[in-house]
Amino acid sequence: DDIRMPEVHLAPDEVRTLQNAARLVAGVDGFPLAHDLEMALAKLDAAMAGANLTGPDDDELAHSIRYQHRRVIQGTDPDRTLATLADALVTRRLLRIHYRAVGSDVAEREVEPYALFLRRGVWYLVGWCRLRDAIRVFDVHRMLAATRVGKPQAFTPPPDFDLARWRDAEPWELEVHPPVTVRLHLDRSVAGLATSRFPRAQVVDHSADGAVVIDSTVTHRDALIGFVMSLWGRARILSPDDLIRAFHERVRALIADHDGEDAP
Repeated sequence: DDIRMPEVHLAPDEVRTLQNAARLVAGVDGFPLAHDLEMALAKLDAAMAGANLTGPDDDELAHSIRYQHRRVIQGTDPDRTLATLADALVTRRLLRIHYRAVGSDVAEREVEPYALFLRRGVWYLVGWCRLRDAIRVFDVHRMLAATRVGKPQAFTPPPDFDLARWRDAEPWELEVHPPVTVRLHLDRSVAGLATSRFPRAQVVDHSADGAVVIDSTVTHRDALIGFVMSLWGRARILSPDDLIRAFHERVRALIADHDGEDAP
């Protein structure tokens, strides 16, 4: 009895809400705790049948939502890596990863994993990096290898750790470089990003053609460069000059990497 969890008493609406939420998570591609979730759903189904409650097929919410979240970047052996990360999270074991940061060579890192989340089709790990002596966010697809080391319960996340701070931040807002104010020009076709992706930015100009110019505080320069590149010329960095030069260097390096290849 000492190791059993206390019995959970849920109202019918609470059971259905929990069941629907769990099924939404089940639609996430590569979810590393899928088996555990499957067992939990089986218990919920049994509880609902035993209590003679309305099943999920009769629930309006279950009928109204069809959710599939697919990874846009797979990485190296992604399922095995995600399973390793999830197990380290649950057991609080140290991780040793071989990680390739943007513009850097592969480096070995020891990380105390705090959280794992999926955003816009990309898995991220948040944890304490012993190399940097600070909390860092790692793109899982940039991990070439991940291994659990040491014993379980090797660390405890700080009580004030808030995943939302890291999950909801844009990549260029992560604390990697000293803060710098970047001025961006967004064409009319992507002007809506000024509010959806840069909600804390200051709009400094509206053009007659619908384009906008914004000032945004950036603390991860490489991430912003990658984002601007992804817009295929519909956004331009106007300042500072050193970031403009870094952008052009990245473009030239990309062209050189694919020199001689046939056009897709």
